[in-house]
Amino acid sequence: MGWNAGSFASSGNANTFLGAEAGKFTTVNLNTFVGEKTGINNTTGVANSYFGRRAGDTNVTGSYNTLLGSDAAVVAAGLSRAVAIGYNAQVSASN
Repeated sequence: MGWNAGSFASSGNANTFLGAEAGKFTTVNLNTFVGEKTGINNTTGVANSYFGRRAGDTNVTGSYNTLLGSDAAVVAAGLSRAVAIGYNAQVSASN
């Protein structure tokens, strides 16, 4: 729900995208992205949960990550089970 939210998500199942361009390029399953451009660059990352404007916009392939807060981000490729909480919070290692 939102302009261009999940617009390329033709093959993913059980995703929730709320906000303009949230999850725009996601093609896989079980992601929840809430906020403008949240998870916009995610393509094959599975079961991520991002909440806040532009949260997770840097993730492309990482899975099982949780980001809470505007601009919260993963700062390394392919992270798994990483958590960042707060405005502009960053995580650089998998858990």
